[in-house]
Amino acid sequence: MSPLSPSRLWQNHAIVVKWTAMKRRLFNILSAMSLLLCVALMVLWVRSYWVCDAVDCRIVWGGKTLIRVIPNYGRIWVYYDTSEDSPSRLSLQYRTEEALPIPMLSFANRCGFSYLYAGASPNGRSNWRAFVPYWLPTLASAVLPTAWLIDARRRKHRLKHGLCLTCGYDLRASKDRCPECGTPMAATGAR
Repeated sequence: MSPLSPSRLWQNHAIVVKWTAMKRRLFNILSAMSLLLCVALMVLWVRSYWVCDAVDCRIVWGGKTLIRVIPNYGRIWVYYDTSEDSPSRLSLQYRTEEALPIPMLSFANRCGFSYLYAGASPNGRSNWRAFVPYWLPTLASAVLPTAWLIDARRRKHRLKHGLCLTCGYDLRASKDRCPECGTPMAATGAR
């Protein structure tokens, strides 16, 4: 059988259709998870104006390393601190505090971004803080659900107007396959 025989092409096309179905399922699952993350971030964003939920993670190897994540007034603070004055251990703590307003000093600060490095002191302690606005991870987590919504509307439009779901070719005069891409009519959902 030659590599370009029709039976060989349809066999390869069936593999591509199965792979496409698996990618669509994966895309749907990832979109749903991203939508849940987006909603959770929006709830935490609104909550950050009243309550400050601090998560402290102490990881110690020799000295002390503290990583603190604090949502506060529409921002996520990431605070990193090292020093020599702590016993060796690993801990994770959660606590709530009253939210504190943050002064707006510069344009980047007004947009929600900020970075502060205190430098290294003679006793070996150094720390830095980074501030990221809540809208950034919320916007990033909304990309997949938005793409899913656009794809769903495109598929609905193509089904309604008798077009191939794969390439958009008009299938009203076709019998069993799309003449443009070769997708079977049963896979396209066209009548």
